[in-house]
Amino acid sequence: MTITITDLNSLLKWADTKRHHDGITLDELAKAIGVKPSRLGHWLAGRRKIPADMLIPLLAALGRDMALLNRQPTLTDGSPRVAGKTP
Repeated sequence: MTITITDLNSLLKWADTKRHHDGITLDELAKAIGVKPSRLGHWLAGRRKIPADMLIPLLAALGRDMALLNRQPTLTDGSPRVAGKTP
């Protein structure tokens, strides 16, 4: 499976996949960014729009930053990859 981040939906799909890959629970990630797990779950599932000011904390909690978006990050076989490079 490969996910290329080209828009907000694919970013959120990447974040959820990365969370699972790293063994981070929804509760743990929600606590790390200061929101309720149900709110985070709605964002990751695309049921609610994530506020723009939550993108940086979400990526930071997953060990990434906004600069990653400019390098077309992908996940292949559940392993994070950025433009052909391993993290």
